[in-house]
Amino acid sequence: MGSRTGVEARLRKAADLGAVLAVAYEAFEGMLSLLRQHQDRAGELFAIFVMAAASAADGRDAVAAAPSLPRCRKRTEQLTPPTARDADAGRVADELAALSQLLAARLADFGQRAPQEGDRAASAEAASAAEKINNLVSGTG
Repeated sequence: MGSRTGVEARLRKAADLGAVLAVAYEAFEGMLSLLRQHQDRAGELFAIFVMAAASAADGRDAVAAAPSLPRCRKRTEQLTPPTARDADAGRVADELAALSQLLAARLADFGQRAPQEGDRAASAEAASAAEKINNLVSGTG
């Protein structure tokens, strides 16, 4: 279940902050990898992909600092959108926009209710990074 849709399904099913954080870490890591994979052939979207990759790294790092992140994470799965590996940059951007929008919403929702300040801060920072990715790849940023 390494596809974007698999990560989205697990993110939707996550029932507590620890589960959301674990999937969020995986999603950010996968987005970072995917953006780097496609940035050199993204043409006019090159700069957007580079900036989005920086935000994906920021989001991953914010999640990694959350006290409630399960420390024995499994290996991060490779994000592969339903499109082919040689998909055009616009299609990759569309796929990442959907994932980053969901990611931002789930992190914000669970983060606001977190009992620990460290989790609230990490979730808010990671949600902000996901929103930046969405804004960049959807053309609204």
